[in-house]
Amino acid sequence: MHKKKNVKAILVVLLFALVLTLCVLLAIKLVTASSHNNSVQEEQPPAHQEGTQETGETIPFGSEQLPVVGDVPKTTHDPALFEMVDGRMVYKDASVQTFTGIDVSAHREEIDWNAVKADGIDFAMIRVGWRGNTEGGLYQDEYFVSNIEGALAAGLDVGVYLYSQAITVDEAVEEAEAVLNWIKDYEITYPVVYDWEYVSADVRTGNMDNETLNDCAVAFCQRIEQAGYIPMIYFNLDIGYRRYDLSRISDYDFWLAEYDGAPTFYYDYQMLQYTCTGTVAGSEDQVDLNLSFVDYAALSRQKKAE
Repeated sequence: MHKKKNVKAILVVLLFALVLTLCVLLAIKLVTASSHNNSVQEEQPPAHQEGTQETGETIPFGSEQLPVVGDVPKTTHDPALFEMVDGRMVYKDASVQTFTGIDVSAHREEIDWNAVKADGIDFAMIRVGWRGNTEGGLYQDEYFVSNIEGALAAGLDVGVYLYSQAITVDEAVEEAEAVLNWIKDYEITYPVVYDWEYVSADVRTGNMDNETLNDCAVAFCQRIEQAGYIPMIYFNLDIGYRRYDLSRISDYDFWLAEYDGAPTFYYDYQMLQYTCTGTVAGSEDQVDLNLSFVDYAALSRQKKAE
């Protein structure tokens, strides 16, 4: 009699253990599935859309091999010719003319632009405004007026950029219209730039798909170009390779952000932001330093003459 009770007790314990194990396995499966879905939202596949011509070659990027897009020009800048000299990037090819610039926003506050000019700076890219990444309000940079007027008075060539968090084409056009209104009284000889950046998954652009991003960039640049300015798109390696469809936006100039040595970006670019820890006379804070491979001032004068 006691043996039968013991057997029943053992069977009950085993059954309970089996049910508990199944519950644990099911919970693990659900958590794993949830984590995978989150990574898909944040980790967009490379943005090569219909009509893209792939060559069969690949570009190493992190742990991936990305297909080379044949209809996007390959860079002509030789990584071996880039060199840091006294804190500034130079391109050691006498046949290639380059220009040194800084980019600034309200975060840099007061700047002595005459000192900047005297320190060998040719141009300034000034933040004209920004869109909030939560509520989506559109604002002029609080130091834009003082920065652009100071830079122009010091004799620097000037371009502007807008920090975008647009999530629709209508918002991107609204941003372009705001920029055009803010710059209409100033001489802009360098590009007007669309600067979209990934912030995190929990902001308004967190789940934005690649196609919408490309639509927004093109809409912004088209409106800027219609107004007679030179449009440009800013990106780092990750956004350039994984978010933008370069075949769609290759009609516009590229401003590449790549730090820590010679750039490795496979495709052509016209401006390089090579550090965010540069120093320049006239600013107590560290600044972003840039190298332009295009004489935009001469190009702007030519466009106006036409």
